[in-house]
Amino acid sequence: MWFKRNWLAIASLLFLSAVLGCSLITYRSVFNSKLSTQVSDWGAFGSYMSGTVGITIAFLAVIWLIYSVTIQRIELSRLKSQLEDSGKEQRKQTEISALTALINSYGTAASVSQQKLNACNDGTNHFLPNETAESIKEKMQNELKQMQSYTNQLESIRQKRT
Repeated sequence: MWFKRNWLAIASLLFLSAVLGCSLITYRSVFNSKLSTQVSDWGAFGSYMSGTVGITIAFLAVIWLIYSVTIQRIELSRLKSQLEDSGKEQRKQTEISALTALINSYGTAASVSQQKLNACNDGTNHFLPNETAESIKEKMQNELKQMQSYTNQLESIRQKRT
C-alpha cells in the first residue's frame, strides 16, 4: 500500500541515484581515480555534474510539476462537484424552511379565524366592520387548504430525500 502511494517518488529517487552513480563512475574512469588538488579540475568536475545530474533533476522537476497540476485538477473537480451538491442541498433546506414558515403562518391565521368563530358562538361577536361569520369560515377554509397544500409539498420533498 505504501509503495503504491509513493511509487513516483521512489522511481524518481532511484533514477536520480542511477544517473548520479553512472556520472561519477564515468568521470572517475575517464579522468583517473585520484582526487585532484587543482581548482580547474574541480571546476570541470562541477560543470560535468551540473550538465548530467542537473539536467536529470530539471527533468524530474518538470515531471513532478505536471503530476502535481494533474492532482490539483482532479481535486478541484471533486471540490466543484461537492460544492454543487452542497448548493443543491442548501436550496432544498431553504425551500423546506420557507414552506414550514408558510404552514406556521397559515396555521396561526386559521387559529385566529377559529377564535373569531368561537366568539360568534358564545355571543360576544368580535367582528370587524366588514366581517361576517360566513366570510370568517371561508377565510379559515382557504387558510386550511393552503396549509394542506404546503404540507403536501413538504411531504413530497421528504419522500424524494429518502
